[in-house]
Amino acid sequence: LLSVEYKNLVGAGRGSHRSINNRIDDDSKNTDLKTGYLDVISKETTSICKEVLKVLEDQLIPKAKELQKGGGEDAIQSLIFYLKMAGDYYRYLAELNKKDGYETKAKELYLEGTQLSEENLPPTDPIRLGLALNLSVCYYEILNNRKEACRIAKEAFDQ
Repeated sequence: LLSVEYKNLVGAGRGSHRSINNRIDDDSKNTDLKTGYLDVISKETTSICKEVLKVLEDQLIPKAKELQKGGGEDAIQSLIFYLKMAGDYYRYLAELNKKDGYETKAKELYLEGTQLSEENLPPTDPIRLGLALNLSVCYYEILNNRKEACRIAKEAFDQ
């Protein structure tokens, strides 16, 4: 539920941000008003992302890592899911705040989750596949490395 609710909140903000951003590029009318609104959307969405990241990084990921040491498939799946989720929110921050280094943190979390998923989950596991897809999107849209994005997606599909 946590994941779905935050994703809905942030998804609305990301969609509005993209829409207004495109209108600024397409139309010179009311540029100041659109830019102001874009700033409000960006700040609100950034705040929501940071809120969920605080929960993930301060509570859920450390607890999942602690449980994972004791073994158990549920613990490792939870940890991988939380790493993917944190990577997603850093990717969203990178979309909104291009110069703040969020793309590096997103990539690190996705890669950490990918390594764990390859070691512990079958190739057809939905969490592993979702992680591969989102890592690919990060490379394509945020890191502008289309070749690596395609390689990651193809490798996940071929397995």
